Amino acid sequence: MSRIISWFLKKNDFTSNPRSLAVYIESLIVDKKINEFTSYLQRKNDRLSCIDGFFKILPVMPDETYMANIFDLICKKSRLPTAEISKIISSKLSAALTNENFDIFERILQLPYPSIPILLSTPDISRLIRSCSNPDQIIKCLSILIEKNLRHDAQYLSWILIILFEYYKIGDEVIIEHFVNTKAGELVLHVPFGSHNVTPLMIFFHLYSNTKCQLIIDHYLTNIEDQSVLLQCDRWDRSYLTHLLCGECQHTTETISKIQSNDLEEINNQLMNACTHSTSILSKFAFLYKLNNKCESPVKMIFVSRFCLPLRIRLFNYLWENNLLTDIKLEEIFIHFSSNSISIYENYLLRLIHKQNLNQALVSVLCNSQNHVSQAEKTIQFLLRHGARIDDMSSISSSISFILTNDHSLIPFLLLDYSMSIAITSDMWLNRPTIRKNLYICRAIHCGYSRLSQVEFKDFKSTLSQQVLRSINNFVDLKNPTNLSNLCRRKLRCSMKHLGDETYDKLKDYLPNRLVQSIKLYEFKEWLTCYHAVINGS
Repeated sequence: MSRIISWFLKKNDFTSNPRSLAVYIESLIVDKKINEFTSYLQRKNDRLSCIDGFFKILPVMPDETYMANIFDLICKKSRLPTAEISKIISSKLSAALTNENFDIFERILQLPYPSIPILLSTPDISRLIRSCSNPDQIIKCLSILIEKNLRHDAQYLSWILIILFEYYKIGDEVIIEHFVNTKAGELVLHVPFGSHNVTPLMIFFHLYSNTKCQLIIDHYLTNIEDQSVLLQCDRWDRSYLTHLLCGECQHTTETISKIQSNDLEEINNQLMNACTHSTSILSKFAFLYKLNNKCESPVKMIFVSRFCLPLRIRLFNYLWENNLLTDIKLEEIFIHFSSNSISIYENYLLRLIHKQNLNQALVSVLCNSQNHVSQAEKTIQFLLRHGARIDDMSSISSSISFILTNDHSLIPFLLLDYSMSIAITSDMWLNRPTIRKNLYICRAIHCGYSRLSQVEFKDFKSTLSQQVLRSINNFVDLKNPTNLSNLCRRKLRCSMKHLGDETYDKLKDYLPNRLVQSIKLYEFKEWLTCYHAVINGS
């Protein structure tokens, strides 16, 4: 075979044909013509072809000792700087990982390198951890990388551990335990890494809800003599407590029945039973809090976390019942409280908001959910029913306009029914007019919240289609003045806008039920019918 290749190459000027040269160099390796291979290796123009030929033929050459000797020859005779050799090796390793050829990756790693660093990126290492299905192979490859790089980078093990924790997948506990339980691993877990001052243990705390990882962490913590190391913060002032709250529950479903009890202890027991991780997470949360871990906004951190809602509420209750909160900002809870869960936790929430002002919570929920207000409707309705009001509607004017333009939510109309209207100006019907905007303006006029002049009113009506006008006129006479009784009801509504639904219900003991309903929901059913007629007719 080699004679045929040699003859073919002589018939072709392979010195000017890189492809022919590559085939010839590969044949030299296969035929073990070391001297001739070395002569090409020492030529400046051909040495890269020799290196490429070596790596191309490496997968099909079973003799590992022979290939190791060839690689050693390349390192010594190619006259390439060590930095260049390091770059080439790193490139070949990265390509093997990209192709998910982990056997070749391992074989390249086992070659006899000189004392040079192997520079792989975080995506490369994460690809090995995530895509390789053989934990033993991952351990073997990472061990080689650590051994070869540690002499050049004292924090290399810390970097590997952080990647292991950040790119964790189910089953990686075996790999994590192997490296953490070594003496070197234990020494670096609480040592800050790089300029960000993040310790591997901080990232490891993200996995505390995993039972196996929890056991490894707890075992490590029992051996720490000086617990003050757990008071460290990273560059962004995030403590171990904050990093614990960066975790997420491992269970796939969240099952909890409607909370009926008003007793906080019974509520806590129900919350604990709903989450399999609650006991361990709460215990570590309390431990770190008592240790005086920093956390500037603990309530916000709890409710923005990816823990299930029962666990988040239980962590908050720990702070609440132990009087560890100087000021509870309800908006931090309601902004991140699942709207669909309001009905389940209503009794609990009523206990929480007792004698609390909900105005800022309502403003915050509206402003933070304007892009997906439909998902927050039940939260907004709950706050409105229990007395939340907005005195300065100009603060949410842009949010209401955005909702009317881009969403199908009825929240702007619901606010009207609680005597909260944004200023009606000509910009509303001239700037990106929509049917819903027009209906909002009509409803505001009907309720007596608009101060449009006759000229402005005529200009507005001229923008409405005949179909919309007919639909509205079936329910509301916008031309004629409102009768005196309706004017009185409007005035009464405005003076009672700060009353919650519960207080409205108590008025039934002193006022006719029909009058209370007309004050509370001023012809709302008629307008809802009108709304759907216009929207569906359009």
